[in-house]
Amino acid sequence: MSAVPPVDPLSAAFDNRAFARQLKRGLGLTDSSALKALQDLLFDAGQSHPALADLAQRLPVFLGGVANSFAQFDRDLLLRTRSLAISSEELSSVNERLRIEANSQQHVLAVLRESTRELMQSQGRPEAPLSHGGSDDLLGLAELMRELLSQREQAQDSLARSEQRFRTLIANLPGCLHRIRVDEQITALFISDGIFRLTGRSSHEFTTGSLSILDIVAADDRDRVRASFRSAAERRGRYEIDFRLNHVDGQQRWGFAAGQCVVDDQGMYFDGLILDNTATKAA
Repeated sequence: MSAVPPVDPLSAAFDNRAFARQLKRGLGLTDSSALKALQDLLFDAGQSHPALADLAQRLPVFLGGVANSFAQFDRDLLLRTRSLAISSEELSSVNERLRIEANSQQHVLAVLRESTRELMQSQGRPEAPLSHGGSDDLLGLAELMRELLSQREQAQDSLARSEQRFRTLIANLPGCLHRIRVDEQITALFISDGIFRLTGRSSHEFTTGSLSILDIVAADDRDRVRASFRSAAERRGRYEIDFRLNHVDGQQRWGFAAGQCVVDDQGMYFDGLILDNTATKAA
């Protein structure tokens, strides 16, 4: 295995370009041979001035240290350059992320504005001026949305309580409420569960079309009941009529029906009620 030739410190001084430029600019030395000639001159002058001989002896070590400092500076500069390049890429990434987040925020604000307008319209409130920018825009919309949602929840709670009172009223009614279609069979679109106490028939049998109102009317009263509904439909008016009801237990009960003809974009129908009038008739 061949020996590695020793590194000449005088030659190594010119390996770094920046240091070589300084040697040329400051001392007029263009290469290692010129530097070696300078060292020899110092040695010669050292015969009469020992300090110059000592300087010549120390010159390679000194130049090697300075060359290493220049090399270290170059390495540090390279690291800083790479760091700046990475930082630039990261900055671009952050800017893109911020741009996407800003666009998302604007989209959220637009959705909030539209939802707020719809809520205000549904509550019959005049539209408040909504901001289209500024750091407080999102907070202001969120506060307004929370207020509107709270009011809607209160309205829904109030409606639920009203519906519960209405259901309780219907449940205790001695009869049933209904919405029936104006046709030959007087078909039920809706009929409350009270029909079961009157006839022993479930409301489901009527709303599914298994039974019509005329099916539970005594045969002798059907023509009169049909004529009463037909007359009210022609007049777009009210009707009131007594008739006998057939119960599934075989007994007949008296019913009193009253209602109003209604016409809208869904067609023509009657909203009304049928009450158990048996006790009154028996009195």
